[in-house]
Amino acid sequence: MLNRLPHQMPPLAVMLEDLGQPTTAQLGRALGVTERTARRWVAAGHAPRPAMLALFWVTRWGQSVVDADAHNQATTYAALARALRADNDALQADLARVLALADTGAANSASWRVLPMATVLPFRRAKLA
Repeated sequence: MLNRLPHQMPPLAVMLEDLGQPTTAQLGRALGVTERTARRWVAAGHAPRPAMLALFWVTRWGQSVVDADAHNQATTYAALARALRADNDALQADLARVLALADTGAANSASWRVLPMATVLPFRRAKLA
């Protein structure tokens, strides 16, 4: 998961603009720091990386990354579900075929449903030439 952290982020001023230019009081409250600290960060034009990461994920760029990841994961898991459903259907068909071939009507049959007795084919002798 750590490889998903952004390597580059927009400058603090650009992220704050994207967030609607919050006041330093709002910024400090949101990040859990004093207004004075937030004011110092805004004046300097940068903040510590943890604060920048926190701001990044609520900007349109961070949300875009989250949305893309969610879409890609949903697509992957939907394909996996289809593949597993196809495997399950094939296994159920195989099981039905085996049960139909092997059902001898035993009283202790493992089958939960009663299947008709297997048809016994007449024995044909091969003609010797």
